[in-house]
Amino acid sequence: SELFTINTTDFEFFMNIAIHTKLTTNVAIQLLQIVLEISRRNVIFTRISLKLILTILSRFENNTQIYELLQN
Repeated sequence: SELFTINTTDFEFFMNIAIHTKLTTNVAIQLLQIVLEISRRNVIFTRISLKLILTILSRFENNTQIYELLQN
């Protein structure tokens, strides 16, 4: 069972966080963990989750912490 309900407005908020100039690696990792879990549990949000993941990856393309998270 899900503990919370999520909708597209939440993803708009997540995207605004992802493109914010002050986004840090630690917050990006937390955001990725949230989005990865949502996309695994709810197929409806897979496409928008992928867009968000790609946005974060493009911003942190040289950051090994981000890529290590995705390899696990």
